[in-house]
Amino acid sequence: MSVLTALEPGAALGKYVILRELGRGGMGVVYLSEDTTLSRDVALKVLYPSLSTDTVFIDRFKSEARIVATILHPNIVRINSLETIDHNLAIDMEFVAGPSLGHTMAHEVFSPLLAVQIARDVLDGLAVCHDLGVVHRDIKPNNILLSPQGRAKLADFGLATAYATHLETSIYRLTSSEFFMGTPRFAPPEAWEGGHPQPDWDLYSLGLVLYEGLSGKPVYDGTTPLAIVKQLMSTSVAPLRDVVPSVSKELGQFIDRLISRDQSKRYKDAAAALADLRAVPEFSQTAGDDAPTIRTAVRSVQRKTSFKRRVRVTKRAIAWTAGAVALALVSSIATWTLLEPPASQDSMTATPGTVGPVITQQEICQTRLPTVEDILSHPKSAAGSESRVFNARYFQVAGEEVDAVDRTERWLIGAAGESGSRRVIAFSDKLVLSGELRESAPGNVAFTGNWASYQYDSGAGFQEGTAEGRGAWMAAGNALNMSLRLDNRRRHIVEDYTVSVALADDWRTESEFTYGIENASLLQPLLFTELAPRPESWAETVIDLLPSVWNARCMVPMLGKNMPVNVDGKLDEEVWTRSYFDAKGRIGSIRGFPLSLPAEFSARVTADHVLIGMSIDRPVSQRWGVHIAVMPVLPSPLGKQEFMKVFAASDGSRSASFYREGVERPWEGEPWQVELYSGDRGVSCEVAINLGGLAPGVIPDKNVVWRINACITEGADDTQENVVAAWGFPDMEAVEHGALLRFEENVL
Repeated sequence: MSVLTALEPGAALGKYVILRELGRGGMGVVYLSEDTTLSRDVALKVLYPSLSTDTVFIDRFKSEARIVATILHPNIVRINSLETIDHNLAIDMEFVAGPSLGHTMAHEVFSPLLAVQIARDVLDGLAVCHDLGVVHRDIKPNNILLSPQGRAKLADFGLATAYATHLETSIYRLTSSEFFMGTPRFAPPEAWEGGHPQPDWDLYSLGLVLYEGLSGKPVYDGTTPLAIVKQLMSTSVAPLRDVVPSVSKELGQFIDRLISRDQSKRYKDAAAALADLRAVPEFSQTAGDDAPTIRTAVRSVQRKTSFKRRVRVTKRAIAWTAGAVALALVSSIATWTLLEPPASQDSMTATPGTVGPVITQQEICQTRLPTVEDILSHPKSAAGSESRVFNARYFQVAGEEVDAVDRTERWLIGAAGESGSRRVIAFSDKLVLSGELRESAPGNVAFTGNWASYQYDSGAGFQEGTAEGRGAWMAAGNALNMSLRLDNRRRHIVEDYTVSVALADDWRTESEFTYGIENASLLQPLLFTELAPRPESWAETVIDLLPSVWNARCMVPMLGKNMPVNVDGKLDEEVWTRSYFDAKGRIGSIRGFPLSLPAEFSARVTADHVLIGMSIDRPVSQRWGVHIAVMPVLPSPLGKQEFMKVFAASDGSRSASFYREGVERPWEGEPWQVELYSGDRGVSCEVAINLGGLAPGVIPDKNVVWRINACITEGADDTQENVVAAWGFPDMEAVEHGALLRFEENVL
């Protein structure tokens, strides 16, 4: 059996037990293997027979590999030993539990800060090897691996030069497109002319990697070496800052110098480039320090292997091994998917997109009516300004690679409390997660929490479980790497992910985050009809965040008895004048906007009615009216929710509309009584909704939630109405974002 035949988990290669195949390349096959002598996982690269029998290649590779193998450096993939297994050369290397930079670049665009972190790590490793006279010669995204500790690690030192020699001696059997020393897309002009490799070749290649990562597209995109040569000779590369204005002037000049076609203008080696990199503004924000270098020894071993022998591995053991590998892989990818935060963002206490004192919704509402833009662009309170919104992308072990999965979330991470922990709330269209992020060591965090979701877009298949994870802060709190395990209690399965959490550049406030929750198709039904009735205490953390408008939550007392009410608009009966309390204090009313105008919305539930009252302490001299929109939250997608709209004016005008799935339906009878009253001190409105006219699922109780928008207007007619006072969301039609009415049974 050939060593390059696909091997099942459990196959034995000498002292190695194959766990799984990691991938195949132009030189051989890489296996994740267990070194049974030392009981450790390694990456075992078994070279193709054509290379293993080429003595020139072997001698050249061993010469350079032995030099690199004597170095213990965090930014260089360690070579443990060179093995000969059944006459085939194999390289026992450090296993890096993470993807290549090439995999990440297929999904993400670099931030300037990320580019500097990668450049620092790669140059740190290259500087050591350049000092020893070793040129990598094949710097490309797939040869830069990403470790769980947040480091870029260079792989395949020595292979490129040795492989080029092999191709040169075998040129008679190659096509023109096969013969090239290195990877064409990242090769410097001198490589095409057959020049002798120099350290600045590596720097040129690194510069192209950084340029492509920052711009999101290759500098040269030819599909053949000849096409790339034509582009190289005929196309000038635009200065980086012309393409990516977000990079600093110094970083742009640094990368432009790396990729200069004029070899004399490039840095002479990695150490010289690293010295200049330290001077760019972004460098001071990178995490970690330069790595120490240790020299050691490397072994060369020859083994005779019987490939008929198999280590006995039970299905359970294989499954456990795969799970362990998955956990290792899911701890790494997120470091390299950062989004660049604004320059002023240096801590979790800064408010994204703001300069100077934070302006809150409450302050805006003091003197005027808020707009939709006001609500979304300002935090609800000073405490809310300490929360920051992140984008989270999920990755999972799939076959042989760590792949992005069709799952993204928004995360809201609060400021650190007295204990140092941070509250995390996350959501997608039909999933919500809430938990606590605690610092386990400087820069490292542990996460525990709970989650719930619907399995289907219809709102069916309720699922819930726990979440646990570990990770590390990167880039001064602007990005978080986390391995996350989700335990599904209902389906009895466990899923492991890597989560890349990067500061969002489109959502700046917790108000936008909350608005997103309210806008998600299934989140309100999930929270209010599934979690709140159970009850799930952790879900209350999320519910407490709603609505997106400050001061738009009303606990409505459920009185449980009939109280005499004359629906005349005056609000002078005992049901209105008496105060009601729950365990947290006075309930039953919320103030209106603007706060400078005494305006109040009140609600009560008696044995047979829902009562709503609105008043403003200001006389109105002309025609005035009230608009009310109500949406009880039902167990169905947001687009299918039913809601009602009522209008009444002081001139006797009345209208009522009923909507189902966005379509207006007939509303028979007179389900609501609405009366207006104008007094010397101001105006008021009284509404009575007969419980007998409501569907059973929307009748108020502790497990039912209503959303409501309301306003009082004045104007000569319907076309000239101006809003005087408002409650809920500024857009009356967006009732799903309105004030939150929750019903309280235990009234004191």
